[in-house]
Amino acid sequence: MSRIHLLDPSVVGTIRAGEVIDRPAAVAKELVENALDAGSTLIAIHAASHPERLIRVQDDGTGMSREDALLALRRHATSKIESVDDLARIRTLGFRGEALASIAEVSRLMLSTRCADELTGTQVESLGGAVIQVSGVGRAVGTTVAVEDLFFNTPARLRFLKSREAEIRVLSRIVWNYALAYPRVHWKFSVEGREDTDLPEARDLLERWEVLYGRGQEDGSAEFDHEAGGIHVSGVLGAPEQARASRDYQAFAVNGRVISSGMLGAALRQGYGNLLPGDRYPLALILIEIDPAQVDSNVHPTKREVRFRDEARVFQVLRGAVQDSMRRYVPTGIAFGEGGVAEPAPGAEYGGPAGAGESGGEGTSGTATLAPAAAALKTEEALMLALDVSAAEVTAGAQVRERGDVEESLAEPEIPIWQLHERYLIAPIRGGMVIVDQHAAHERILYEEARAHLYSGTGASQVLLFPSFV
Repeated sequence: MSRIHLLDPSVVGTIRAGEVIDRPAAVAKELVENALDAGSTLIAIHAASHPERLIRVQDDGTGMSREDALLALRRHATSKIESVDDLARIRTLGFRGEALASIAEVSRLMLSTRCADELTGTQVESLGGAVIQVSGVGRAVGTTVAVEDLFFNTPARLRFLKSREAEIRVLSRIVWNYALAYPRVHWKFSVEGREDTDLPEARDLLERWEVLYGRGQEDGSAEFDHEAGGIHVSGVLGAPEQARASRDYQAFAVNGRVISSGMLGAALRQGYGNLLPGDRYPLALILIEIDPAQVDSNVHPTKREVRFRDEARVFQVLRGAVQDSMRRYVPTGIAFGEGGVAEPAPGAEYGGPAGAGESGGEGTSGTATLAPAAAALKTEEALMLALDVSAAEVTAGAQVRERGDVEESLAEPEIPIWQLHERYLIAPIRGGMVIVDQHAAHERILYEEARAHLYSGTGASQVLLFPSFV
């Protein structure tokens, strides 16, 4: 007897469903994309406190006829493409015809829909991929899909879900990313006992950004728009001081599809340059419009990733667009007025957020960086000079002259010293500015004290309770 055999269709369906639906957030993503493809202006998402128990997505899109509703639950049934050539010019979010079939395969699904051409709607109920009831229903034009008991027939996948909080966090991030990318859509999102958000249609990206993050132009966030080489890049960039410790607050969309891309994330980070510490990541919404023939959306069943035909060009265009937008935080020149206080040079503009050039005194500065005036002075060298390290430890030449400038400037009475973002100290010197990283400076002070105690023999010591014999 042959050891190789064909799998039962039900097993094949479950395997395929696992490629598309791996967690509750994937259900929400697929249903939201279907709603957007249907031209919806209102999308409501509701999830139970344990999202695998219930996810419901309701829209006011074009809806479906009775025949289409039944076909929609069959695998590879779609209205988005018809031939292989269509794969090279995909403009819709969905096109594989697997989403609803995969969801139905691993859940209890109820689909209710009605198109404008019919007086009554259609309600289809399925269990584990098998249709168990079809009935007429009175409802408005649009579609509602309710998914209950996700993975009830695949307990292994159910056991591999993260905690309730983690699953809700991932689901919420997907909803917020699409809400940012589609400000013209009215979004409603609720999680039982935790969240209830209503986001009416917004005029533009920045208005939606302000609602979600509570930060707008007054806090430095700003829209940008750039086009080069047939690639149109737009979106909203957060101010450098709004940077976070993770990439969770970055959203990338290519031709309207929200994706994950390490390449785009690297281009965004490089665009900010030295405005951010190495361990911080900017808040950003990046929308890329490109010829569909230049991007492959059929990389993975989940459609979370895309492949560009010319990744290097996309990288350069995005990085350049972000760099141009970030120039508003970099002063073009600095002069020193009375008392050594930094002032914009004649004709120079800060171009930063409103009021950025007006903050002063001790505390924080509204300008993200003042480094151009001290471009020749590296942070490490400035730190050594400011800590009065001996000239023997600093290389000769220009660095010695810089040390003298620092010493003489810092020795002057009432020299102004600013603190930036509670992280850096900035002070004017002759010919530029000195910038000191407070954390690095503290570490250097502790090191110098420890070294002095070590060589002088005056350091504190403690005898071991139990002597160590080697």
